[in-house]
Amino acid sequence: MPHTPQKHRILTLIRGRLRADFHLSVVCILGVFVTLTLSPFVVFRALEGQWIIFFLDLCMVIATIGIASYGWLTRNSQAAAMIMATSISCGFVLTTFNNNEVSPYWLYAMVLFSFSLVPPRHAALLSCFGFCAVITHPSTFPSIVHVTTFSITLGATALFSYIFAKRNEYQRQALVEIARTDVLTNIGNRRAFNEEFAIALANVRRLKYRIAVALLDIDYFKSINDNYGHESGDNVLMAMTEVIKNNIRPQDRLFRVGGEEFCLIITNIEETPVKDSMNRLRKVLAHSQLIAHKQVTVSMGVTHITAKDSLESCLKRADEGLYEAKNNGRNQVVYKGPY
Repeated sequence: MPHTPQKHRILTLIRGRLRADFHLSVVCILGVFVTLTLSPFVVFRALEGQWIIFFLDLCMVIATIGIASYGWLTRNSQAAAMIMATSISCGFVLTTFNNNEVSPYWLYAMVLFSFSLVPPRHAALLSCFGFCAVITHPSTFPSIVHVTTFSITLGATALFSYIFAKRNEYQRQALVEIARTDVLTNIGNRRAFNEEFAIALANVRRLKYRIAVALLDIDYFKSINDNYGHESGDNVLMAMTEVIKNNIRPQDRLFRVGGEEFCLIITNIEETPVKDSMNRLRKVLAHSQLIAHKQVTVSMGVTHITAKDSLESCLKRADEGLYEAKNNGRNQVVYKGPY
């Protein structure tokens, strides 16, 4: 048996995983719920000799345990949630067609589970699938009144579940977008850059793309804040963002990764073209009226992503180029090739 401190660490780890991953928590809770609720029925079906239903219930118990374990071990909780919802729905439908005594009211729980686990559109399809199985089964309801009542109440449950799930989906998307966006300039922030860099690195390794990274730093930005005020400094950042966006290709991505530091991911470009392109951008910025009665310039460090790179190694080369540009008098571009 693990010692008490070790038990505490294990429980803390489990709680942390479940709190951090909503889909995983629902999958695990559902796995425990299905196991606890169906296990007595599995025993009952075996004692009654109802071997088809026994087999279906047993398969559902084993499947939910297996899917929950898959989600936990692989950390692919969204795939586990999709498999779980689909498996439970299919199991419910098969049980309905093989058992005249099955309660249609299990479908309410299935609807709620589906909208908790998978995207609203997929959950709506699973709910319709289960509803059609119940409503077309002979002898499920004693009268048309029961059929009508069941249809209306289940429809209302599914409708409000859909609205609630759709609202949660919009809110999650908005939160993700907020987390990836720089508030001042409305472009990607450091988090977004890290995510895009990972995609770019994968493309370099798998598809042999030529992708460059450029670090841009505003020269003497502190003096702008000191002499003109922080509001003017913010205006310079916003104006520079617009100038850069208007002078790069649509497929290139701009991020603000520090106070006055920007980063570009430039796709499908070789060394000479990227140096020429960044020099043109540097000249455009130097001739733009970003603030009254003062020229604002930038220094740049540029490098290409290699298959052996990590985020840190690539940025280290670009930062070395930026540092060299600053030391050489600023307002220039320095390219640093792989070591």
